[in-house]
Amino acid sequence: MGLGLGGFAATFGVAVAATFLLRRLAWRLGWVDVPGGRKQHESLVPPVGGLSIGLAVLIGILVVADAGTVDASILPLLACLFSLVALGAIDDFRGLSARLRLLAHVAAALLLVLWGDLRITTLGTFLGAEVELGLLAIPVTVVCVVGFINALNMFDGIDGLAGGFSLVCLLWLAIAAQVDAGGTGVGLLLLFAAGVAGFLLFNLRHRFRRRATVFLGDAGSTMLAVVIAWYAIKIGGSGEGAIPPLSYAWLLVLPVMDMISLTMRRIRRGHSPLQADREHVHHVFMRAGYSPSETAYILLGATAVLGSFGLIAGLAGVPQTVQALGLLIVFGLHHYFITRAWRTMKVLKRMRGPRRSNA
Repeated sequence: MGLGLGGFAATFGVAVAATFLLRRLAWRLGWVDVPGGRKQHESLVPPVGGLSIGLAVLIGILVVADAGTVDASILPLLACLFSLVALGAIDDFRGLSARLRLLAHVAAALLLVLWGDLRITTLGTFLGAEVELGLLAIPVTVVCVVGFINALNMFDGIDGLAGGFSLVCLLWLAIAAQVDAGGTGVGLLLLFAAGVAGFLLFNLRHRFRRRATVFLGDAGSTMLAVVIAWYAIKIGGSGEGAIPPLSYAWLLVLPVMDMISLTMRRIRRGHSPLQADREHVHHVFMRAGYSPSETAYILLGATAVLGSFGLIAGLAGVPQTVQALGLLIVFGLHHYFITRAWRTMKVLKRMRGPRRSNA
């Protein structure tokens, strides 16, 4: 599916228009996210970002990108995506139990594996030996897809963070698809990138917008997580390309290690892993005095740096054993950062200096 600059611009424009119109419709119908509990936003905000992005991409596929040339191999992905968007919209506006959401995520992952032939067949080569999964390929793939869906959902805690992270991942994966898949998937990845960019105009804080006027919602975070997981596994899951599997882990590591670290702490305390709280990495930055926009830009910058390192290391042939050790070090530093938050916050406050803005 080809996509020129005009197609990207058109999809971006549809996303902007859809976000604007759906926001107004949501206000009229009372479809808004109410602050309280773990939700720290200050006012009622419509969670229509996922619907806006999905609509923009659908129009891009049917009109801009010429639906007649859509590869049949992505039909399982599209069917799964729009089913999850519908379910996520119900969750955003009516509310679903955590167990029901988890069952839906597992069903979606199984659909991608069994119909879409999505497989992680190898973890890479370590100390000269390739670690092939064999019969474990299907369960490992399902766990990874479901885990990443929940990781990105947990990461969606401040304005612009999950959307910005997804945009970085989509562009990174477009590069990987060009390098390792002969350009297959680049068009759809750029369509999603255009849709996310249009949504971020309303969600990411900047000089002309002091707070988000729409949220991504569970519909949006689930949809984007599935797209990212699909292409990361399709391009890198076989280990046959120039970019090894662990390079993709560098791109996705920030929300994943945040989820793993938090889940470990919840289980150790006897709490449910699905229980929400305010102990994510972005909460530590904000308690240290950083504004939501500063926190988002710092974490997005970290994602770009980690992803760039993984891409460069993979293309440069850095041994995957070395990359794995590097990831373990990053995870260890993150875990220390979170579990010793009272210490790390002092360092962050000194780095932050006097507070100048609440943006």
